Amino acid sequence: MFLSGKNLSNVSDALPPSKKLYFKRGKSAERKILNEDSLITKLQNIGFEIVDPGGLSIYEQIALMQQAKIIIGAHGAALSNLLFSGDNLTVIELFSPDYFRADCYYTLSSLKKLDYWYIIGDKPNDVNWGDIV
Repeated sequence: MFLSGKNLSNVSDALPPSKKLYFKRGKSAERKILNEDSLITKLQNIGFEIVDPGGLSIYEQIALMQQAKIIIGAHGAALSNLLFSGDNLTVIELFSPDYFRADCYYTLSSLKKLDYWYIIGDKPNDVNWGDIV
């Protein structure tokens, strides 16, 4: 790959990947996960760490990615951190039925030989474009 976390200084990848991460959408996100609080509770109950990548430095994001074994997140910029992941990562991307674009992070996952999955959520009739449940 052109760029990977292993090429950046001050970042250690000595720990084996063991973290299960959920990338939480920022408060200003246009496309919201309407039942995100419930989803977070369920994921925490099975050992997931909840992360807002936008609140971390680039070095913290890289270090976190190199320790991850599973990442779940809604389609969006946070998943570009896949670039810095180790080799044995499972990625689960969440989509709104309004906005299904599996080509972006599927392609990156394929290039890195990551285990990629996606889920298309439901959308109630009375919500904004791109919101999902």
